[in-house]
Amino acid sequence: MSVSSDDSHLADLAATLRPSEMADALLRSAQEAAEAPLRVCDLVDKHCPELRDVIRELEYDCFFAAVALAVWDNVSGPQLRRVWCTEQAPPVLFAKVLSFVPKCTLNDQASRDDLEEEVEMKFYVLNELGHAISSFIFNAQECEGKEPLIFTLNLIFDASKVTQYLPIHKLVVSRTRHILRLLQVLLERQGKHAYDSFTAHLRPFLTDVTNLGVTGGNLDTEINIQRTVFGRGNEVYFDISFLRRAITSHLQTGGATLVVGKDIKKVNAMILSLALFLSPEERMMSRFAHADQTDTHSLHSTHSQSRTPGPYSSSNSTGPIPPAATPTPSHAPSASPSLTGEKASDSSVEEAARDVGSEGDPHPHAASLQQLFAPDLFLQGFVMEGEPDIDPLMLIKSQRPSTVVNLNRMTVKQTKNFNDHHVLKHEKEKEELEQLKQQGVSRRNVSLRNFFHDVTDDSHLVKALWDEVFKPYHPSLREGLISQFRRLLCRKALAVVQFVEARESTGMRDDDIRRMRRDLNLRSPGDFDIVLAFAEKLRAGVFVSVRGDRVAMQEQLVNLLTAF
Repeated sequence: MSVSSDDSHLADLAATLRPSEMADALLRSAQEAAEAPLRVCDLVDKHCPELRDVIRELEYDCFFAAVALAVWDNVSGPQLRRVWCTEQAPPVLFAKVLSFVPKCTLNDQASRDDLEEEVEMKFYVLNELGHAISSFIFNAQECEGKEPLIFTLNLIFDASKVTQYLPIHKLVVSRTRHILRLLQVLLERQGKHAYDSFTAHLRPFLTDVTNLGVTGGNLDTEINIQRTVFGRGNEVYFDISFLRRAITSHLQTGGATLVVGKDIKKVNAMILSLALFLSPEERMMSRFAHADQTDTHSLHSTHSQSRTPGPYSSSNSTGPIPPAATPTPSHAPSASPSLTGEKASDSSVEEAARDVGSEGDPHPHAASLQQLFAPDLFLQGFVMEGEPDIDPLMLIKSQRPSTVVNLNRMTVKQTKNFNDHHVLKHEKEKEELEQLKQQGVSRRNVSLRNFFHDVTDDSHLVKALWDEVFKPYHPSLREGLISQFRRLLCRKALAVVQFVEARESTGMRDDDIRRMRRDLNLRSPGDFDIVLAFAEKLRAGVFVSVRGDRVAMQEQLVNLLTAF
């Protein structure tokens, strides 16, 4: 009689344990087996076997438990066309949520106008099911020449993550609208085959949203000023003029800054210093540099591990479904060493990276900045030597312009202002749509000349703050002075918003702008740009109202030239 490996294991237990101990061990083993998570294929077969053909498994974790695409059918009612889910999706998702989503989001849309082009957004919190849904309703032709159908793209996530989701909701809506325009083009050209093609556009979207929505590795809302350059004696770690230029540009770009350097301690010290000028919510959307960034596949891999494609994998859209492989275990984080190799004092800037581990999965190939960059994070650090190879196209994905602080070369560079940035972003999205329509051939060519410019001067406001902070006061007052400075900028920005709203009917004239700058004591162009950046956060479109709408000006110029 042959003995299996499990039987031999039990025999070993019996030989080493007393009967009571053996019974406890067997009970624990049975409980562990019962609590072991089921694979996606097992959950589908158990709860919703009818969805086997529409479910695709994503090979990485993401903020959303699943993304469900549903359509209204005039004969059979709401139906699921495709579901993308992760291996971590809970059983209740397959047992109750997926069957409920199409009915919840489409039953009241039967009377929607077929010619409606606007994407409608709705938000549901299903407390009974423990999930929340961001639903986007849109019309699309499932094949060219056919009548438009009503679709919903539903982003499903755990209800406990609602507080994490709400701060990034506007960004999610903006990005979702863009990928839905791509899906509409794909459906019109490819019909039902478009769903698998859409996966290639869905993946970067999910990765970017996950980078915004996760909290691991992010800054704390409260920052110890002794761990920044404003701590006692810490200002000597950087050139004063360089620091003031970095702060100036950081404020002018609305807090969106990339810090690059070969020393992780100095990179994270700079990040903490610049974070003092951000709100607590913006600090949560900022990220430290990690020691193993040069060995990670992407910034997202800090919070997720790549997996071998398993059942319902989106990469196995056709043919038989292979068995799932065992997930790769994550590596334990290691603490970052101190700046000098010795234990630093609590008041030293060298502690800026002490609590930042080197989390992430080692990857055999060094990752580029393009792979590590996460659009729309406010502060993010990168460990690399020399001049970073920055592709302007990756910065255009963000909603605001960016500052690049290079600690290796002690340089500060800034992208184009808010107005020009929005024009480039708009042009890039139109180019992407045309490439899909023309099957990869695009007549557009977004000009990226002079995308960066060097920041050579610091703001008068920042210089006055610096002189005030480093007066012979007690160091404990420095944090209060910086907070007061930020509140002053917010009050000036609010005054700009109210001034623009008062001139909304007539528009802002040059005389109005000069009087506003004089009343707010913003005589320097750099100071005015800082306040405009804060005003843009309070009311989107203020920058365009003051500096003019470049898109409208370009369209007027084109219409004028084509009229002759």
